[in-house]
Amino acid sequence: MKQGKNAIFGKKSPYPPIDPKKSFILILLLFLFNYLFHYFSAGLEKREVASVEGIDDTPKNWTAHRHTEKGMATELPSILKLKKFDLYKKEKKILEEKKFAEFEGRKIMGEDYILKTKTPEITVFLNEKSDDWTEKTASEILRFHDDDTELFIEHKKELIILGPKGARYVEQAVLTFVGPNKRKGFSALIDSQTGKIIQAWGGDITENYGKRRGSRSPSAEAE
Repeated sequence: MKQGKNAIFGKKSPYPPIDPKKSFILILLLFLFNYLFHYFSAGLEKREVASVEGIDDTPKNWTAHRHTEKGMATELPSILKLKKFDLYKKEKKILEEKKFAEFEGRKIMGEDYILKTKTPEITVFLNEKSDDWTEKTASEILRFHDDDTELFIEHKKELIILGPKGARYVEQAVLTFVGPNKRKGFSALIDSQTGKIIQAWGGDITENYGKRRGSRSPSAEAE
């Protein structure tokens, strides 16, 4: 019995002996590979969530305005914040059947708010383009609202409106007021320099703001 045991365990292994140093390095490499795999996988998942929920994504055509103790505060709201108030929706690109006239990259309207197909001669502008027109609009309108009201402005189009005395730079936007247990909004054409509303339609406008200047919506029809 003893001889049998010696016969079995006394044989040399067909495999070379394992080097402890190589074993340690191999285990270390496996651990490092596993760590890096989980690290980058987690980072990718976070970026995907941020992309879907809008944590890091901020639309360039939206601004949010509200009163603070230091004055008017303006920010670029994230998609996540816009979705919170059910404001953000991906717009489908609509192919225009007609080619409308443009000047400086802006479509041209007449006094009747109808888009033109032929580019007229424009020699005089009655105003200038301004990058802070949203702040001017917010300052003008939020004066008639409670301090807990937040105004969201979605910039839709850059336009030029022709008049008898000259042309005017105009911005088309959707204005939405959000406050505790209330939400209302409307679409508007806004003077690019002053931020004042030229035309409004499609919603409830606060009576404190002033008289509604007609309810006619600018038309996509052309002359």
